[in-house]
Amino acid sequence: MVLLTKLTKLRVLKFEGNSTVHLGLDFFKFVIKGMNYMAKDGRQLEKFQMNNLLGLTGFASDNLYPCLKPNSNLVSLNFSKSSI
Repeated sequence: MVLLTKLTKLRVLKFEGNSTVHLGLDFFKFVIKGMNYMAKDGRQLEKFQMNNLLGLTGFASDNLYPCLKPNSNLVSLNFSKSSI
């Protein structure tokens, strides 16, 4: 998630996948770390989108909230074709 700290104008974050991709705990750790760095720099996302990624694992929905928590100005959340 080094890119989150380097892209200072970033307002939209989109993750695309397919039906065989399931997100692991490491993914969420890196996203949380990147979001916390953005918040520390005073930046926030306006749109967060995950398409066809979350799968059926229970820990995905449990770890999604900490990823979104630092972004109080979110205008749009999109979880198309995802199970949460």
